[in-house]
Amino acid sequence: CTATAIDPELKQSPNYSLGYNDGCATGNGRVTGFKDTVHRNDDLFASDNAYAAGWREGYGSCGGNNYRDQDVFGGEDKWHQQGSIGTI
Repeated sequence: CTATAIDPELKQSPNYSLGYNDGCATGNGRVTGFKDTVHRNDDLFASDNAYAAGWREGYGSCGGNNYRDQDVFGGEDKWHQQGSIGTI
């Protein structure tokens, strides 16, 4: 398992913290099969690297399993191939 380093400048962004909080909320409260239990701003996730990095970090740190949850990471490349999975 290889961890990727997060750019320290991304961590300084307020959107990193916002993403981390949303990812952590998803990791803690995710119910498989219920897309509405995913807390993520899809527009920010797609357009803001800080938010996306924070979301991934928060999701993984708070109990999310990126290899098993098909609703969150539905594709072969589960970290990068994201579909629309709910709204905020």
